[in-house]
Amino acid sequence: MCNREILAIEFKPWKKYFWEEICSVGIHFLYRLVLDISSLKYIFAFTFPLFSSLGAFIIFLQINGSIVLGDKDAHTAVFNPAQLLYFSLFTCIFALPCFVANLFDALKFSYQNLFKFVVLTVISFLFISNYDVVHPYNLADNRHACFYAWRFLHKYRAFLPPVYAASILGVSYLLPRSFLWSFAFWICTGATVVPQVRKLFFK
Repeated sequence: MCNREILAIEFKPWKKYFWEEICSVGIHFLYRLVLDISSLKYIFAFTFPLFSSLGAFIIFLQINGSIVLGDKDAHTAVFNPAQLLYFSLFTCIFALPCFVANLFDALKFSYQNLFKFVVLTVISFLFISNYDVVHPYNLADNRHACFYAWRFLHKYRAFLPPVYAASILGVSYLLPRSFLWSFAFWICTGATVVPQVRKLFFK
């Protein structure tokens, strides 16, 4: 009988985990993986569709030569960490009702993280000063909203680092109070939006 206990460990994203617990789970995972072949078979069956998709994507990259379909010159991949700032601001704008409904709790959270706010402001300033990449179409095509959004952001860019810092804290406030959850969220979000093509907004 296939043993599924190895994947049945209860994970509570709102709980603050300690390194001892993390190491204990890791050791248990390796122990069951090595000694119980049925668990290995179950994990293979569980992850095979994921690795199949990854393999198909790698084959596509080899055949196509890049991730881009179409004009490759107009969609060059670049390192753009400023995308995290845009993402945070975009998220907080649409999450505004959540902040209004929990106004005092949100203000308390902000007060408790004043030092992080200062550090994030400095980092935001460095990002928009050195890595603020814009697609040429954003500067030339006034038929789309991103043209006017970019013009506004670029005009007031010197005043926006505190806004971006507050947005990052706002997104952190909306996340469960768990280091593992927050760490995974920002790593995955960064991996998604930072290595982007030369355009203003994330996809």
